[in-house]
Amino acid sequence: MKEEEDFGLYEIETYEKFNSEIDVLKKQTLDYLTTAKKNGLKIAAFGASITGTTLTYHYELCKLLDYFVDDNTAKQGLFSPGIHLPVYPTSKIYEDKPDIVVILAWRFADIFIENNKKYLENGGIFILPVPIFKTIKN
Repeated sequence: MKEEEDFGLYEIETYEKFNSEIDVLKKQTLDYLTTAKKNGLKIAAFGASITGTTLTYHYELCKLLDYFVDDNTAKQGLFSPGIHLPVYPTSKIYEDKPDIVVILAWRFADIFIENNKKYLENGGIFILPVPIFKTIKN
């Protein structure tokens, strides 16, 4: 409990600061992807999990995404909750060649990027919306 108190877990300011930081990341992501979409770019998202869905809604990305890809075969062939975008295997990014893939499953970003270097080598761009906003390109 001492660690929690020292961290400020019981202080509203801790959560207000966190919310402000998330709002900055959201704005950076939205600005980048909105511009990309206005320029006619195709945008896919990696990570059709509940955290990916939550991030999609909180960041207001629903109208910017064309589809999801996910390595989990149990999610492939289904649709994302609410916005009903199709979920494909990750191989779809090589067939369809979206301009940008937003990595919603950010905890697996390093593995996903490592496994999909060829996408980057072919001119694709990965966007990491959390824990920092980052564009990853070759």
